[in-house]
Parts: sequence; C-alpha cells; structure tokens
Amino acid sequence: MNVTQMTFHASSGGVAPSWVDPLWRDAWFGVAPHLKQDDRVLLPEGHWPSADVAEMRTYRYVIDIGDATVLFLYKARIAGIPHGVLKKIYAT
Repeated sequence: MNVTQMTFHASSGGVAPSWVDPLWRDAWFGVAPHLKQDDRVLLPEGHWPSADVAEMRTYRYVIDIGDATVLFLYKARIAGIPHGVLKKIYAT
C-alpha cells in the first residue's frame, strides 16, 4: 500500500475522523502492508484511508462481523459483538 498517496474511505453519519487519533493511525499502518485484495475490512465508523481490498465497511454500535477477514475493534464496542462470535474470533 502506498501511504504517501492515500485516499479516504468516508463513512456516513458525520462522525469525527478516526484518522486523527495517532493510535488508530498506528494500527492502520501496522495492518495495511498485510492487507490482500480479497480481504474484507471492518472498521469503527470514521474516515479511513482506502485500500485495495474486496470490501471496506464500518460499524457504529452493533458489530456484524459477517464475512470480515480483518477487524479493527474499538474496545468500547466489544459488547456489540455476540458472545458466540467472540468465541470464534478468539479461536482463530
């Protein structure tokens, strides 16, 4: 991923950009080089750089993991993931 020429994936809802938080930026830069074209990325609502992946989608409260292969989890929203799904995530 070319980090010098980023475009941004904007979510709906007028939420403040996640990109301004240095910890979220660090998380993105840590994961971005490992993303593949067939990945399905699930992110907290906000503005994120675009990536050459199959899908990028955001969550606000309830987190529907669906077929996501990469999850950026906002710890305050962990209660929005059903317990059974958390067990599956833990097992991987």
